[in-house]
Amino acid sequence: MKKTILAIFIACLCTFTVKSQNIDTYFQSVRTGSYPQIPSAFFSGDMGLMNQLTPYYKDSIDDVRGKAYYIAYRSATNNDNQKIKKTAIEALIEGIKDKDSGLAGDNIEFLTEFDKDLFSTKDQQELLSALSTIKYHKPELIKLIGYVNISEAENTLKSYAASSNRRLQWSALLALSRMGDEASAQNIISILENLPVNDNLVYELVPDLVYTRNKAAFDYLFTIINSNENNCTSADPDNEVAILCGYRVMEYLAPHLTAQPLPTEDGELAVDNYEQALQELRAWYAVNKSDYSISDEGY
Repeated sequence: MKKTILAIFIACLCTFTVKSQNIDTYFQSVRTGSYPQIPSAFFSGDMGLMNQLTPYYKDSIDDVRGKAYYIAYRSATNNDNQKIKKTAIEALIEGIKDKDSGLAGDNIEFLTEFDKDLFSTKDQQELLSALSTIKYHKPELIKLIGYVNISEAENTLKSYAASSNRRLQWSALLALSRMGDEASAQNIISILENLPVNDNLVYELVPDLVYTRNKAAFDYLFTIINSNENNCTSADPDNEVAILCGYRVMEYLAPHLTAQPLPTEDGELAVDNYEQALQELRAWYAVNKSDYSISDEGY
């Protein structure tokens, strides 16, 4: 029995040593300007490997830091180990303050793929602190804060919602709506009602409305789904024709509706007959518009 335990310990130690050496070798290659493919073993969800990444987050070379952040993100999102996920979240939040603005933006985007319940109180405080210090990607960080639902951020977000900076104002209204502020949601609807419904609105603003998970915003989207005006264009660049904007809105909206009739797969609409699907969703909304539920899962 003792020999078996010893053998297992030695095997684990050898595995850890090999991975450690592989990481050092990989990052040395990145430092020299070579960009080898990241070994799949780095995404295995190993806590020892995650600890080995720590010094590389502070490396003087941007590409090294970027690869370290990416490995942490991929490793954490590829498995169900909560400790690894929380360790990655801490590293990525620190990475929001990276001196390279591109890496800071990447880290904000990476963080949107983690369950909001994984963000500790300390993580939330760090996000709020970063909002007051970073120069770039404030709108994206504001939306992340809204997603995580940091109640202490409400007054700060309301100040941004009153900003003369349109991007900050819009992001803050979205974040507050996600946090349940109905006045902000109504403000958003008022803005949209003065805009034409077309491809620009559908592709640029509809995803923002879906992000809010707010019923007033979703009801507005259903007005587009119920419209018979061909104000959008088909996705085929070789044969552009006018189509109902409701088809595209349906793609964005349906995966986030609870108990709606259309099949979805991996968070996306999974239908072949769009005309039939649109009619089914319209009929479902007509029956359930007063009491349908919205899934708050995901960003």
